[in-house]
Amino acid sequence: MPSENERRLSALMLRRRQLIEARKKEKTRVHQATDPSIRDSLVRMIAMLTGEVKTLDTAVEALIASMPEIAERRDLADTVPGIAANIANTIVTNLPELGKLSTPKLKKLVGVAPLNDDSAARTGQRHIGGGRAVVREALYMAAQTGYRHNPALKALYERLRARGRSHKVAIIACAGKLVSILNAIFKSKKPFDEKYAA
Repeated sequence: MPSENERRLSALMLRRRQLIEARKKEKTRVHQATDPSIRDSLVRMIAMLTGEVKTLDTAVEALIASMPEIAERRDLADTVPGIAANIANTIVTNLPELGKLSTPKLKKLVGVAPLNDDSAARTGQRHIGGGRAVVREALYMAAQTGYRHNPALKALYERLRARGRSHKVAIIACAGKLVSILNAIFKSKKPFDEKYAA
C-alpha cells in the first residue's frame, strides 16, 4: 500500500496534469478568440494556470526531497537522455513496479507491448493498448526527444525506419526500450550508461 506521502505525491501530480490540460485548452481558445476582451481574459487565465503549475512543481520537488527512496529513483530516471524532470516524476509516481518486475510484464503494464490480434488461421496486426495511459504518454514524449539525443533509442529508431516502419511505430518501440532501460537502471541502482543500454 502506498504511504501517505506517496498518496499525496500522486494527488499533486494528478492536479498538475489537470492544470496542464486546462492551460492547453485555453491556449487553443486564445488563437480562436476574435473579441479583444475575451482574448485578454484567456491570456490572464493562461498566466494564472502557469503560476499554479509552478507552485505545484515546487510542492512536488519539496515532497520528493523528503522521500529518499523516491528521490533516488527520480534522480536515476533523470540520467536517461530524453527524460526530463517532470517525466521522471510521472514515471516514479505512477510506475512503482519499475525495478521489481520483468521488462515484458512492465511493458504490458504500461501499455507499450505489442499484443497480437490473431484468430484461428488469421494473423492480425499487433497493437498496443490498455495499461497506464499517464506513464505511456510520458514515455511517448520522452521517446520523441530521446530518439534524437539518446544513442540507444536513436539506433533502434533508425533501424526500424530503415525496415519501413512508420514514425509512430518506431517511437512506440523506443518507449518500450525506455521501459527496458529504466528497469535495468532501477534494478542495478546505477545511472544511465550508453554502453550498457546498447
